[in-house]
Amino acid sequence: MKDKLVYLGIFSTLIIVLVWVFYLAFTEPRDFRLFVINDGRACFLVDIRYDIKTDDQAIYYSGKKNSGVLTLHKRKVAGTMTNAQINGLVSGYEKIKNKRIYEYQINPDFIIRDEFVFAGKSPLNLVPYVNECKTLKELHKKQVYLKLNVSK
Repeated sequence: MKDKLVYLGIFSTLIIVLVWVFYLAFTEPRDFRLFVINDGRACFLVDIRYDIKTDDQAIYYSGKKNSGVLTLHKRKVAGTMTNAQINGLVSGYEKIKNKRIYEYQINPDFIIRDEFVFAGKSPLNLVPYVNECKTLKELHKKQVYLKLNVSK
């Protein structure tokens, strides 16, 4: 009889913890802004958990311990990087300790380079969209238009 009560207590505690975790996971407010780069060449869907700062050369973003810098370059993805397909874009990836470098070919002449410092599990780096920008503009009314100059 005592064993049944102990098992029932453990089971009840486990159920209560799981319900609480799911409640917190699904009730966290999710609000997004759409950052549109250079008249729609690329766009980023950005969660409110990120802090964003911009100038005409870069977009600086951070969330919790992680941070990154997005810049525009007139060239192709570096041949020394590991090749990847991300959001349908030709991309490159390189890892140096806690630093991740991503390059995304947004058209034949330009890439977006993301230098991301990965110090914690979340939030993750921003990933550009190119072909989906029109649909994202229709879905998300909070839009920020930015003009990035080519970095040297």
